[in-house]
Amino acid sequence: MSGNNKNTIFKYLTEEEEMKAEIKDTRKHIKDLEGEYEFLLTREPNEVKYISSVKNHIDNLYEKLDQLYRKLDNGTH
Repeated sequence: MSGNNKNTIFKYLTEEEEMKAEIKDTRKHIKDLEGEYEFLLTREPNEVKYISSVKNHIDNLYEKLDQLYRKLDNGTH
């Protein structure tokens, strides 16, 4: 295997590992925000704007997560 092929494979693996780490971080962020969202619904139901903001942020993170999974499945980086 030539040096150029090794570099390409290494680059691919590095990008895949970065995406996996980003997926893991995004999932943790979603979990944290969902906990905050549940707390707000039960303890601060009058904070409508903030609750809506948190929910929107969660939705955006799920969309990001979906895009990351699609990229990872398709092998496109």
